[in-house]
Amino acid sequence: MTKTIEEANKALVLEAFDTLFNKRDYNAAERFWSPSYIQHSAHIPPGREGLFNLIKSAPPTLRYEHGVILADKQFVIVHGHFWGHGRQSSWIAADIVRIADGVLTEHWDVLQDEATNGVEGGTLHGKPVIVLTCKGAKSGKMRKTPLMRIEHHGTYAVVASNAGAPTHPSWYSNIVANPSNSRSRGYGLKKSRWEARAAAWKGPHAPFFLLVGLCKRLGQAAA
Repeated sequence: MTKTIEEANKALVLEAFDTLFNKRDYNAAERFWSPSYIQHSAHIPPGREGLFNLIKSAPPTLRYEHGVILADKQFVIVHGHFWGHGRQSSWIAADIVRIADGVLTEHWDVLQDEATNGVEGGTLHGKPVIVLTCKGAKSGKMRKTPLMRIEHHGTYAVVASNAGAPTHPSWYSNIVANPSNSRSRGYGLKKSRWEARAAAWKGPHAPFFLLVGLCKRLGQAAA
C-alpha cells in the first residue's frame, strides 16, 4: 500500500534520527540531511556539520527514543527522549523539522530536563521510591518502573520479589538482558552479593511492611 506524504515524512525523520543518534552512522546519515541544513536551535552549532560534530562529541551511551509524532506535507513534530549523554538529567525534546525534496532542511527544538530522572520523586505507603529505567528485553523500548528502595551507604537496593510469585518481575528480566541500558538516578546497576544484601536489609529503611509480610508468607526471615 502506498504511503501518504505525511506517513512518508514521519518515517523519514524517525529513520534519520535513529541513524544519527543511535547507530551513529554518519555516512548513512548524510543522505537524510540537506547540505544546506538550517539550524535554529540555540544549543546546536549551525548546519549539518555542526549537528554531526555535536553527536560525534557525545558519549557512546547516547540514545534516542521517539514518542508522539505528527506530520503534514512539509513539517514533522516529534516528541522524544534523549539519555546517556553524560549530563545529570535525561532530556525531553520536541523537535520540529521541515522537509524539502526528501531531506531534512530546517530544524527548531524545545528541550527540558526530564522531571523524574530516577530520583526519589515520591513515596509509596510513606516509603521512598526511585524510578528504574531499563530497556525492554523483548520490545527494545525504554521502560520506567517506580520501585520501593533501600538506601545503604549511598547506594540503593531494590528487591525483585514480584510479590512472592515464582517468576521474576519484568523489570528484572530487562536488567539481565540489557544491563548497560539500565539505570536509576545516574547509577549503574549490579547484582548484590549476599553479604551486601544482608547488610542493606538490616538498615534503618529496610523493614518495609510489604516485604516483611512477604518474607513471613514465604517462611523466610527478614534479617
